[in-house]
Amino acid sequence: MKRKLILSILIISIALEAEYFVELWIYNELPPLASTTLVLAYLSFLTQTFIQLLLICSINVFIISLLEKKLPWGEHFILRSTIEFTATTIVAVIITTPVVLYIDHGFLTPLFQFPSDGQAITLYYNLLYISVINALFIVTYEVVFLFGERNKIKLESEQSRNRAILAQFDALRNQVNPHFLLNSMHTLMELIKDDPTKAEGFCEEFINLYRRALTVDSEAVIPIQEEIRFAKSYISLYKVQYGNHIKVDFEIDNNMKDAVPPFSLQLLIENAFKHNEISEAKPLAIKILASNGYLKVINNINPKTTQINSTKVGLTNLRERYKLLGTKEVIIESTESEFIASIPIL
Repeated sequence: MKRKLILSILIISIALEAEYFVELWIYNELPPLASTTLVLAYLSFLTQTFIQLLLICSINVFIISLLEKKLPWGEHFILRSTIEFTATTIVAVIITTPVVLYIDHGFLTPLFQFPSDGQAITLYYNLLYISVINALFIVTYEVVFLFGERNKIKLESEQSRNRAILAQFDALRNQVNPHFLLNSMHTLMELIKDDPTKAEGFCEEFINLYRRALTVDSEAVIPIQEEIRFAKSYISLYKVQYGNHIKVDFEIDNNMKDAVPPFSLQLLIENAFKHNEISEAKPLAIKILASNGYLKVINNINPKTTQINSTKVGLTNLRERYKLLGTKEVIIESTESEFIASIPIL
């Protein structure tokens, strides 16, 4: 901010002195000076103006900063405006008066033989001039300052909100793995009782699957093709137990470049495994397809006759993750023969 302020004051000083010299030239009041002397005169007036404005603006910034702490705009608008304009104008007058009387009128003007209208008139116009410039500076600085502060507050608020969302997302994502492990271990326990050979094959598939799961554990979203590969590995895991009693069709274009949250398909497929009876007489058919911006998982319904100990984590977790991503909601539909879960494609 300081660098920009100094640069702005320099540009204004250059413009003011250029305007003054051009005005003298137009009215034929410019002294007959050599080119080098004329340049030296311009640089001398420019230096005086720059130092004067820099001093005024620096004190003004200090006053504004002090008032910002003591009298915020939102709470003390009228009082703040009155004090700010009064104090900064007094500062501008106090600094400008000796400059006009000595440096500008008593030193530089006579030195280079520039025309003078007398001390009183020169002082009057300079004070009027500097008061206008001071008022413009205050208004401009406040607008820029307030705009900058608003953007800063907005950015900090957005960063804080993002941190909170990421923390919630991490918590939800971390919820998936224990849920996945719990259900897998439950299936493994049943296999150990019924078929130790299948249990061994299940363990091998599970190790491979979990190794792949760890590679996407820290991602908020992953490519659909990666999620499909993971889902296929998950299905292979359960085919160790159920064999051909599970049929899954993927009707998705292999060139799709969209994304979904990790473990989203796995949670929906797991939901179908968990709530339906799977046997030779009642096979489970699952269809996965993309339609109208959604990834749909459709399975036939063969309700289990025994009561299910469900933690109800899967679908709730998926809904919450999509809510944090700020997309369309997860849609759950059920008919007499089908269960349809639709998740938005990102």
